[in-house]
This record gives sequence, structure tokens and C-alpha cells, in this order.
Amino acid sequence: MKVVILAPYSRPWDIQDAEGSGMNPFIRESVEAMSSLVDEVNVFVRRSRSTDKSVTKISRNVFLHTVQAGNEVRMSREQTYLACKEHDFPVDLIQDHDFIISHYWVSEPWVDKIFRHGEDKSIFYFSHALSWNKYRVQPSPKLVLEAELSLAQKAIWCAYSRDEFKQVSEHLPDTRILYIKPGSRCFKVQGERKRNKIFFVGRKNTAKGYDLFVQLATENPQYRFVSVGREEGDFLVPKNISNLEFVPTDKLFEKINEEANLIICPSRYEHFGLMPLVGNCLGVPIIASNAGGHSDVVKEGQNGYLFEPGNYQDLLDKFTKFMDSNDYTYPSDLQQSVRDSFSWCRHAEGLIEEYRDVLGDVS
Repeated sequence: MKVVILAPYSRPWDIQDAEGSGMNPFIRESVEAMSSLVDEVNVFVRRSRSTDKSVTKISRNVFLHTVQAGNEVRMSREQTYLACKEHDFPVDLIQDHDFIISHYWVSEPWVDKIFRHGEDKSIFYFSHALSWNKYRVQPSPKLVLEAELSLAQKAIWCAYSRDEFKQVSEHLPDTRILYIKPGSRCFKVQGERKRNKIFFVGRKNTAKGYDLFVQLATENPQYRFVSVGREEGDFLVPKNISNLEFVPTDKLFEKINEEANLIICPSRYEHFGLMPLVGNCLGVPIIASNAGGHSDVVKEGQNGYLFEPGNYQDLLDKFTKFMDSNDYTYPSDLQQSVRDSFSWCRHAEGLIEEYRDVLGDVS
């Protein structure tokens, strides 16, 4: 079996300096898991540097292809989308492949070119803009919605969470929608732990609920807070928040393992949300909004608490409840259960199983 991955707005094996950097580890790790189950995986991204090779062998059966689409090193999502529409996609390179996995709405022009070329292949699509709401940050909601509605006619929709599955089902009642859980690395970081800090990880904007995190820190000056992520707003940050903009993934997980006694995930809107998975793997409790996939991982009163999205008082109540629980112990059986349920191996096996099921339906 040969698989194609379309990820124009990403550079999966470029950790330090990458477009769509939040997607990079997800795509990279999912590909690595899938490569052990199939004959070959070919990943297509946008060529954005003069030094990019047409094709690079990543491992024994994983190959990275770059496709010409625009000449800029840095391009916005909208610019990338329009460039992908203007330039050709090398459809001939995927003709002997079995099925295609398409990531993010920016890949719609490539899917369209493949579809119009008459390639009779199953296309699985991973994204979430059809559950868009006013807090979601996008370059052009109209453009994104049009792209995803177009994809809905050509692809099998893959939802990452029960919440997303429910929301997308309301938009696409006649389209087959699959609930395929994402994966997470099982971190086993060694070293001394001095867990006395409260972490926020993500883009620092209102959609991610960063304003709630800032308010929580402002009203609780006796505790130490850490925020990691790109600044996307003007917030009056108190002195008890240590602000970090970029930390390499492995270093971030080491830092959380060593220093965090709690992770706050206050998003008003969320796709799945990987930080509860990271916290679970490291045995760090989570207080998260009841949005997206948070409720798939956070079990109330066991490995953390859920609060109503955007409700600061509810967040404060749960925070106070946790901080007053001096004997809080993360349940190891739940930790292992979540690890097993959301492993990369399980994710890849689920994709292959669903592909074979779909193939049986159309054969």
C-alpha cells in the first residue's frame, strides 16, 4: 500500500523554522507511525526555499516532495492557498498510490487538481473549519468555508474529537464522517522535578483564552505562571507570568515535566487540543475548557477539571479547588488508558482500517 500526504502549509521535518509549525510534529509523528504499516509514504509540501530538493528520502519508505507554489519563503495561509491554485500539482507522481490524506483547508487546490484529473482514489481530509465560530482566527472566513465546502464534495471527513464529529455532522449529513483519534508521543522524561508552576501553551490570543489565563495570574499573585507561544494580542501581563515565545518541542516537554504542577487550557474554541494529551503523558493535571477534544481526555475530578468556555468564574472555581487539594494524585491507570487510546500506532491503524472499510464500500 502506498499513501500520499498533502500538507502544503507545513514543513514536517523542519522543527526550528517552519510554516504551520503547530502542524509539523503532528504530521511528522503520524507519518512515522504509518510508515511501519504501509509500503511507502509520500509527503507533499510547498517549495519555499531555493535549497529545497524536489524529493528527499526521509527514511526507508518515507519521501518528502516539494511542489512549486509561490516564490516567498514566508507566506500567509491565504497566500499559500492562492499560490497552490495558480500552480500545477504533479498528479503523475501519485498515480500508483492507493489513497490520499489531506491536511488543512489550504490543501484544497491540490485535492481539486487531483479530483479533476480523474484519479479514482479515496481522499481522507483532516480539518475543522466547518465548526467555525466567532472566536476562530482565520485570514478570511468566507474563503476558508468555500474551500472546506469544496473539500466536502470530494473527501471523507475525519474528525479528531467527539465534539467535532457532532458539529461537522450537522453541516454534512449526507457525507461519511469518521471519528479518528489523533495520537501523542508517550513521553518518559527523566530528571528531578520541581513542579510549582502553572503553564499555558499556545498562541496568545482570545480564541485560545489567553486573556483568561492572564486574569487568573493577575488575581493570584502568590503563584508562578508560565506562558509559551506566539504573541497575538495586546495583553497587560502581570509580573508573575514568565513569557516564552518559542521553545523547541522536546525542550518544552522537558520543561513541563520538570516544572509544571498544572496546565491551563482555556480555549474558547478548540479543534482537538494536544496539551491535555501531553499533560496526561507526563502525569500533570489539566484544567481545560469544555471545548473540542478536551473532554475526550480530561476526566472531571480524576486527571483534572473542565470549565465552561469563556467563563472566568468557572475557571477560577476549578483552579481554587485544585490548588486547595494538597493531596492531589494523578491516577496511573487513567494515564495509561489515555496513552493507549491516543497512541500514534492506534491512530495509524485506525486510518488503514477505515481506508479498507471505505474501499470495500465502493468496490
